[in-house]
Amino acid sequence: MGLAFQSFSFKRPVPTGVDMIFDCRLLKNPYWVPELRSLTGRSEEVVHYLINDCSWPEFFTKIVDLLEFLLPKYHDAGKAYFQVGFGCSGGQHRSVFVAEIIAEELRKSGWKLTVSHRELVGNELIYE
Repeated sequence: MGLAFQSFSFKRPVPTGVDMIFDCRLLKNPYWVPELRSLTGRSEEVVHYLINDCSWPEFFTKIVDLLEFLLPKYHDAGKAYFQVGFGCSGGQHRSVFVAEIIAEELRKSGWKLTVSHRELVGNELIYE
């Protein structure tokens, strides 16, 4: 089953073709920290900031648990492709961070997936 993650901003319409969406706006917004504003969710400083959010550990665990439960069921049902969206206010920090970290965790379980970030310059893609 083709699996893709996409981060995005809720300021624009939800990406087409997304099967499931996680709203990452419950996490602290790095945008409001002047030294983090120009960075992305891939930056070490932003990762450190968000990992230390008190909501992060439970949010992470619940998303991973849900996906590890659902994805094999969709696969077994014959779904050829599944896309998960991660949204936040600007699509630069929280959604990028969450998509990357969750993808990294699912890869440990053997899932092969792509990650794209709609709001980042050049729509950077990661293929693994």
